[in-house]
Amino acid sequence: MKVMELITNAYEWGRISPSGGGGIDSPEIERAEKYLRSIVRVINIKGDVIALNNQLTINMTAGKDTVALDGYIKVLKAQFILGNVRIDIDLLNIEGFYDNDSIVNASSIPYCAYPKRRAGGIDFIVYFTPNQDYTLEINGIKSISDLTRDDEITSELELYEDLITWELAARLRKAIGFDPDAEIASEIARIRRDLRSIKPINSSMSLSNIGSHGSSESLYKVATSGQEGLLGGWRP
Repeated sequence: MKVMELITNAYEWGRISPSGGGGIDSPEIERAEKYLRSIVRVINIKGDVIALNNQLTINMTAGKDTVALDGYIKVLKAQFILGNVRIDIDLLNIEGFYDNDSIVNASSIPYCAYPKRRAGGIDFIVYFTPNQDYTLEINGIKSISDLTRDDEITSELELYEDLITWELAARLRKAIGFDPDAEIASEIARIRRDLRSIKPINSSMSLSNIGSHGSSESLYKVATSGQEGLLGGWRP
């Protein structure tokens, strides 16, 4: 189904007649597109129904400390994999990442990263700069692209299709000065309740327990000693 059909349904469900008495004209479509993008953005960023999680595996090369995560709005979990060793990467804010203890131009195994927000995604900057090729696994929240009338409804959006249609109907009614509609408000509340009852997507990856806070002391020692060996005696 194309987005245009969703817009048409929103006018119908909201019992809104096109201004010209015929089909929906271009200014009305443009207004609906604007509201639609706003509705999708709120669902994505707030995660007030169910977060849209995405997992990504990237083959990193030595000497490259930044990877572009297009479409991502938040990184939840990151790990590097070197051979059969898997180690968490600490996610830091800008103050924690660019501190006075950092060694400039150091190359080794990355142990922390700064997910730097930018227009259209995130620049994921790791430290140390990797001194060899490795695999990076990232789990995070990825946004849905801006929608236009000719776009197809994606599989990510299908779960929210009815909710977005009712939300758009309510927004369009408000824009033209119609009174709030109890039936529309009831449908929105029902669908939100149903969506929240769905078990949220598990954002964690299949990780080894070695070195985690919940693992035993002996396993932690194994993990930290392994890190020291990889880092030549240095341990984060």
